[in-house]
Amino acid sequence: MKFSATHAMIAPETILSHAKNLEPYREQLAAVATTNGYTTPESSIRLAFDDELLTDVQALANQLRRPTLQYIVVIGIGGSNLGTQAIYEAIAGSMNLLVDRLPKLLFLDTVSDERMTAISRELTQMPSTDDFCVITISKSGGTTETIANLEA
Repeated sequence: MKFSATHAMIAPETILSHAKNLEPYREQLAAVATTNGYTTPESSIRLAFDDELLTDVQALANQLRRPTLQYIVVIGIGGSNLGTQAIYEAIAGSMNLLVDRLPKLLFLDTVSDERMTAISRELTQMPSTDDFCVITISKSGGTTETIANLEA
């Protein structure tokens, strides 16, 4: 990738001084991109190249995939839930509950008695626990809303 500031209306020496200030961070990003693990906020730049993680996720998906699976309930708050929901809606469409396609994803984020009651009612009518799956996402493991929804 090549950076061009020809039409930026900023003096080249100003750009050069900022580039020099950013060099340590660029080096840090290069190191993060080549290390194993996800210990820094920038670690997500590795995701597209992490074949081991992809293999693990595909294996887990194959374990969870069942012929009768109708619902996947995703429990989380904030980005843990909203990122998954955004990707799902981009792929399946925002009207996915009206489309005859299984499994459907249901999202529990804030503690909502109305939503929890509706989802609980639907899940308790399932003939088998193989008909649904619950996935909990929490960065800290101690988020009150996530714990409350999981306990319910």
